[in-house]
Order: sequence, then structure tokens, then C-alpha cells
Amino acid sequence: MSLPTIRPSRSLTIHPEPLTPSAFSAFGTVITAPLKSDLTSYPQTVPDPAYPNHQPKPVMANQSTALKTSPISPLTNNYPTRTTSTTTQAQPGAGLMSIFSSFPRQNVYFSRDLSPGKNSQSPKATTSLRLKLGILERHPYTTQTFCPFNYSTTAPPPSSSSYTNTQHPNPDHTYILVIVAPTLILPSHNPPNPPDLAKLRAFLAPLNDSTGTTSNIAVTYAPGTWHAPMIVLGSRRVDFLVTQFANGVAGDDCQEVLVGSGPDENVLREEERMKRGSEGLGLGEVEVDLGGLMGEKEDGWWGGRAKL
Repeated sequence: MSLPTIRPSRSLTIHPEPLTPSAFSAFGTVITAPLKSDLTSYPQTVPDPAYPNHQPKPVMANQSTALKTSPISPLTNNYPTRTTSTTTQAQPGAGLMSIFSSFPRQNVYFSRDLSPGKNSQSPKATTSLRLKLGILERHPYTTQTFCPFNYSTTAPPPSSSSYTNTQHPNPDHTYILVIVAPTLILPSHNPPNPPDLAKLRAFLAPLNDSTGTTSNIAVTYAPGTWHAPMIVLGSRRVDFLVTQFANGVAGDDCQEVLVGSGPDENVLREEERMKRGSEGLGLGEVEVDLGGLMGEKEDGWWGGRAKL
């Protein structure tokens, strides 16, 4: 059965923001360490968490050899536990832990703005990276937590100093891109209660950089939150430990909707963008403008590390 398709009334370009507990709170939970990294011995006084509005205060544990911060994120199972109609047998959900090995997206492409320079008659080329959104999904009955725990340590070097659509200028940086949307309450729509594309948001977090610095961060989607499949940017594979509930019924565990033309046309080549005019998008398409992400600047986007 083909998936339902939705399109915005006009082409949309969304710009990522840093993935922080406060910014993401309407869609779920950002999980990050509650203690400062320089705390290396058991403290005399239990410190406040790093994000007191989003994390409980730690408590003593394990004979005063550890601090426990709990709950750090919801673990919600809203699967029905009894039959709610005469024709449908309820299928309760059970806990499920999986490994998702996510590979760098190859549908990231360059966009060049050839507008004239401010003090020059000649065109000034500015380059940004863009990614077209082709699909959204939701898990109506369960939270879903993505916890990265392994960043592949080998990455192929760029083949030359001139980059193509699928090469990244800085292979030493690895990012995750989280795209979410609230729900429109439209029960008679196909699909029922679709994502509100006018309120799409994108969040970006660096997992590592060229200095070897890593960012320990995980994400929990709240039940029913529309989101894109996890997107990894860079040249390194990321393994995620994924925790959720499931009952094995496809429509209960995951619901999907195509966005715009869907994933079959994920890459918009430069010549296609030129044909489509200054906006560069087909009618009803959605793309993410990654700006100077992994660009020529040594520190990359947002100084290379978004502050949590």
C-alpha cells in the first residue's frame, strides 16, 4: 500500500537551531549529562543538575560512590491493554531495544548563490549545504529514544579539494540533524492528524569534531511526535541504541507520510535548482538549509560546537 503524501501550500526552507533541552521540550527530551565534566570525584555536596528545569536533582547511590539522576527521560507505553472495540483485538506493547546503524546522508547537496558582491560587478558565490525532506514518521503509542554510543573512527578522505554534491568539506565533524513537527488535529484527513508542515523545526548537534572533542547527547521523541528518520551528517557512521515499546502491528508501531515528492527525488542537482528559479525548490517541497555547516571555516558551523 502506498504511503499518503502531503505538501505544504508553498515551498519551505527551514533553518536548524542548536539541539538543547529547552528548545526541544515541546517535542520530547534532550538527554545530556547532568554533571559538569570536571567533576571527577564524589562531591561533599550534591550539585544541582546542569538543566534544573529539565533534569531532577541527583541523589546519592551505590554506597556514596555514584550520583543517580532519575528519571532523566520518560519511558512511555501507551499501547492499549484491553480490547476497545468489537472488531479489533488490543495488542499490548513490550519493551524493545535495537541498534540503528545510521550512515551519513548522501542527499546533501551544495547550493551556490551567484548574486553580485556588495562592492563588485562580478558575481560573488556563496555556498551552503542543503537537504531535502522526503518523509516523516511517528510512533503513536510510545516514546523512542536514540542514544549514540559509537562513532565510526575511520572516514574516507575527500578525493580532491573540489567537492561534489555528495562530498563533505570537513569529514572530521559528525552531526545529527533532528527534524520534528507538531500535529494538526484533523481526524478525517489522510493520514489522520497529519504533521503541521508550517511549524516544522530542525535541530542540529555535533557529536565530535576535528579536535577529538565529543558531545554526549541523546534524544527522546514523545509519543506521536512527527519526526524525520535520524539524519547523520559528515563521513562517519553512528550507531544508536534505540529504546521503545512495540507490538508488531505496523500501523501501531510506526506511521509514515511522504513530504512533497517524497524520497525518490531527494537530491536536487544544481542545474535543477537553477531551472526552478531563485527559490530553487519545486512547488510544495521542503528543504533544510544547513548554511556553512562543515564549511571552509576551521571551526565549522556555530563555531564547530553548539552550546547545550
